[in-house]
Amino acid sequence: MALLSIKQVAEKYNKTPAQVRYAISQGRLKCSKIGWVWYIDEKDLPDKWPMTPREKLKHERSMKNSE
Repeated sequence: MALLSIKQVAEKYNKTPAQVRYAISQGRLKCSKIGWVWYIDEKDLPDKWPMTPREKLKHERSMKNSE
């Protein structure tokens, strides 16, 4: 079990720590707090960065239009 800090996750996905914290607050990333620091278990990370609700809607609309 490898625990990654918010900064490490941000570097992995080429995002800012604020974007990682926002994804956590929106429930798109699972994390746990140990002491004062939030950690994300590496096994819980998706292969690619999770889409925002707006991105999901845009993707669904483009799929409907392509049919």
